[in-house]
Amino acid sequence: MKKNYQPLISVFYIFLIVSLFNVSYELKAEDSSISLNNNIKDNLISTSIVGFESLQQLIVNGNITDENGLPIAGVNVLEKGTLNGVVSDFDGNYSISVDSSNSELEFSIVGFKTLTIVANDISATNIQMEEDIDQLDEVVLIGYGTQTRKGLTGATANVSSEELSRNRIITNVADALKGQVSGVRVTQDSGGPNAQNIISIRGATSVFGDNQPLYVVDGFPLETYDLAAADIESIDILKDASSTAIYGSRGANGVILITTKRGKKGKTRVNVTVKNGISSLARRVDMIDNVEWIKQLYEQNIRFTPIGNFNGQLSPNLDYYQDIEGNIWTLPKYNLNGDLHPWKDHEQYRDSTNTDWQDTTLRNALFQDYKINLSGGTERTVYDMSLNMISREGLVPNNKLQSILARFNFSHKFNDKINVTSNNYFNKSKRVGFEDVAQVMLNRPSIVPPDGRMPPGDIPGYVDIGLVEGPVEQTEVIDRDDFTSIFQTNLSIDYTISPKLNLIIGGSYRNVSITRENYTPRLTPYGFNIGGFAEYRNDQLQDITNQNYLTYSESFNDHNLSLMIGTAAEWHEVKYFGVQNRSFALESLAFYGFSGGTDPQIPNLDYQESSLLSTYGRLGYSFKDKYFLNATLRYDGSSRLAKGYEWDYFPAVGSSWRVSEEPIFKEISWFPSAKIRASWGISGKQSISPYQSLSVITSRVGSANGFGLSQIAYPSRIGNDGLAWEKNEELDLGIDLSFLNGRYSLTMDLYRKTTEDLLIDLPTPNYTGFAVNATNFGKLRNEGLEIQLNVTPIDNEFKWNSNLNFTFNRSEVLDVGNQNEIVLDGIGILRKGEAIGEWFGYQQDGIWQSQAEIDEAVANGFIGQLGVSAVGSILAPGNTRFVDQPTIDTNGDGIPDTGDGEINANDRVLLGQSAPVFTGGFYNTFSFKGFTLNVGFQFSEGANVYNQNRVLQEAGRGGNNQTIRTSDRWIPDLYHYDPSDPTNLVLARPGNPGNLVRRVAANIEDQVIDRNIEDGSFVRFSDLSLAYDLPDSLVDKIGFESFRIFLTGQNLKIWTDYEGYDPEVNTGIYRSLLPGLDSGAYPRETTYAIGLQVAF
Repeated sequence: MKKNYQPLISVFYIFLIVSLFNVSYELKAEDSSISLNNNIKDNLISTSIVGFESLQQLIVNGNITDENGLPIAGVNVLEKGTLNGVVSDFDGNYSISVDSSNSELEFSIVGFKTLTIVANDISATNIQMEEDIDQLDEVVLIGYGTQTRKGLTGATANVSSEELSRNRIITNVADALKGQVSGVRVTQDSGGPNAQNIISIRGATSVFGDNQPLYVVDGFPLETYDLAAADIESIDILKDASSTAIYGSRGANGVILITTKRGKKGKTRVNVTVKNGISSLARRVDMIDNVEWIKQLYEQNIRFTPIGNFNGQLSPNLDYYQDIEGNIWTLPKYNLNGDLHPWKDHEQYRDSTNTDWQDTTLRNALFQDYKINLSGGTERTVYDMSLNMISREGLVPNNKLQSILARFNFSHKFNDKINVTSNNYFNKSKRVGFEDVAQVMLNRPSIVPPDGRMPPGDIPGYVDIGLVEGPVEQTEVIDRDDFTSIFQTNLSIDYTISPKLNLIIGGSYRNVSITRENYTPRLTPYGFNIGGFAEYRNDQLQDITNQNYLTYSESFNDHNLSLMIGTAAEWHEVKYFGVQNRSFALESLAFYGFSGGTDPQIPNLDYQESSLLSTYGRLGYSFKDKYFLNATLRYDGSSRLAKGYEWDYFPAVGSSWRVSEEPIFKEISWFPSAKIRASWGISGKQSISPYQSLSVITSRVGSANGFGLSQIAYPSRIGNDGLAWEKNEELDLGIDLSFLNGRYSLTMDLYRKTTEDLLIDLPTPNYTGFAVNATNFGKLRNEGLEIQLNVTPIDNEFKWNSNLNFTFNRSEVLDVGNQNEIVLDGIGILRKGEAIGEWFGYQQDGIWQSQAEIDEAVANGFIGQLGVSAVGSILAPGNTRFVDQPTIDTNGDGIPDTGDGEINANDRVLLGQSAPVFTGGFYNTFSFKGFTLNVGFQFSEGANVYNQNRVLQEAGRGGNNQTIRTSDRWIPDLYHYDPSDPTNLVLARPGNPGNLVRRVAANIEDQVIDRNIEDGSFVRFSDLSLAYDLPDSLVDKIGFESFRIFLTGQNLKIWTDYEGYDPEVNTGIYRSLLPGLDSGAYPRETTYAIGLQVAF
């Protein structure tokens, strides 16, 4: 099917045409606009002050604009020395009551210089604020500090609070980053309320380690994130090694810096956000109906006998047919009790049960999100607190996620030198229900009634033993609850020793508890053979971090120098306890009848502890704000690595040149900003579990000598006393362009990232008695191009902002040690010279169409597939024909040129890479008056999805339901067999000479076959929202500062050739190396929501 990208292409063409038109118009109008802006700057409009002598108060009204005369919304207007304050509205208007005409009003907002006026200064109540260029440049976060935007030397990106507040349905950091930033890929393992997001920056680099980036929240590193999106002020992404090397071993996969919201001085401001929505199934998987299922079930009994092997004996219970070559085919005529076989006439089932299990199982699910935020403060103390409650149902019944998130941030300035900041966060969530029903739902035959009870005799031989097999039934009886509690607190002391010297001392504590309570009844497929089982398990994680760093800055003449040195210490602890009981006679108490089982299992206990010590520093230098140089060095020591290899250095250097500051470019008025960047650096990884360098002794209860149970201790893992750091070396070249006063900006980066000394569990020889051994070996490379284009094509009463980002990434396996390849879970491979994470399996060469075709292949030396049940079926017409790959060198040139005549493991080949070649996003914001429209698309090209669901759903065997594609399976033309005259060919059953889907058969082809590898390219209409801000006149009447209502939708439409639920799926164990495995993935949903935001 031809891809239909027309919707995205059309929008892009409109965007391009309007942008080019506006560029031309702006260039012509620039001189006059400069003149006009100067006139506006020099002229202020006066307003009146209305006095109320009886109340001894004044009401001050006015309007706030920038230097171009444009209104500024969100300016804090505070009566100094009090908590009395207001915020300017959408049009820049404000109104505040003050105590007297001598009161001082302070106007402040990020990006502009703070301004103070006296209330009786009538000419100043209309305020024109001046941009604070230095402040604007200081908003960029880097590791352990900030950097002016113009002085950046590395590859970074920012998602601002404005982009986060587009009323999209986002609940976490990953949702906020989808399609927004070049070089950052966000995927979901599946749909549902409990779906996990996988974020990768510039490709996968570890084989068995974690490829997730490091999260730094309010300055403190975390392994994972769990913040509510509504609590985030901004997100900064550090992508290249010169930016991430300051985090040493933690930053090799990139760094995401998250700043949560802070309070501002003024009276308490209350913000309330309410979202209510509904989700429904986004796409269906087309399955066969009841008649087709019966037809295929009947065909499973077909038997083939080559004419040369037929002995001529006929059974009265069978119908005999012959194909065009005279080979004999049989189908049942009577069943075992002598009755006419009921499946022979499949049309009689046309009016019987025909259950659509997707309609029956899946529902419309409700989504609720409520948040209240309070912020404010005084001259010395500011605070921001929030409470967020989220409830999200799944499409699968009895499946829900409920969360309560609370946050409290405050900062107190003791004096001009000491400022203390504390950030506190708590998250408690409950995940309810059994989710793993996608395969159950799709495999369920349509002839089975919705209640799951098959009437006796409907399917001969089928006996209902009372098992709970239906997908809805299983969610009702399986009692599974997962509880997660997270508490995190940190404290930072900022001590200004002198105007040039600053000391930051900080510490954080994090505690995570994850508990599962599960009961699976004995009449479910999972509990049937063990009498049901109850399970309890608990993970306890603790992290303690201390970090202290000193910063110094100095300026002289045209030179600027900055220095930062620091130390960090981290301690991590993981405890695990799990226990299970089986064989329950009484099930009414479900999990809480845990002790009623009669077959308790041996509990599992685990404890891990690790630590990391670090010293780091950074040196920054600039000359004339034109030439910039930054160098960092970190020295890390990890307890996870072998003695003598724990410590290593991680250096990085970056430089940039603002070419637009050269005299020749300053004369080009329409080209005000251009910067070239170059960086290099090394970062490390310790992405293995603790104790891998040590030999491990495991103890258990068992029989060591055949005479009863005893405590047994035995070596279970061999150590590696040379286990060292995994390292990334990265080179980045970038350019930043900005023109027309920043309305058009372009950032491009070329990068090459090489990972060596990969930490990997390598299989060991059988004679050692051990399965694997952790070691360092191998080398991978990712290289690519990133483009980020931010444009404001129209900027007047009607405004259009657009963000287009594009990422091309090419990966390659450079070395796998003394091996040529590493097979990943039997479905993928790392092979030298090929892309990282290729699917690995067999190529189909159509379908065997006739016995003559088989005989010819055998005559030419083809041995066949007998005895290789894991690969395919016997040689017979209608079965899959596999490619016999070249494995024998016949001409002595060292290159195999012919097959060995047998289909076996040597015939597996690369079937396509699992990761996309390029990805991107295209987001647009349109605003007019009080209306704001946001439209977003995401796209991906070049990925291949392994649809493993087809192994069962196109198996060509009875029992499971089948996809609609099996309706086009291979079927021979069958003629009536007349023993007295075999040449009398009368067509009895018309066939279908298909060449893709084999005939119905009894065996399963459970290996990776290229017919199940699908193109995962797509264009997704990901986001649409429409918001309306009520006019100020109406807002004032109802007593609010602002009032917004909005409608929003998510995952509205996808254009793709993939035939499963969604091509962006990731259910395997190698989620970064082999994304795109679809094995029973939870269906993806389309969500619509209505919301309200008010402030007072």
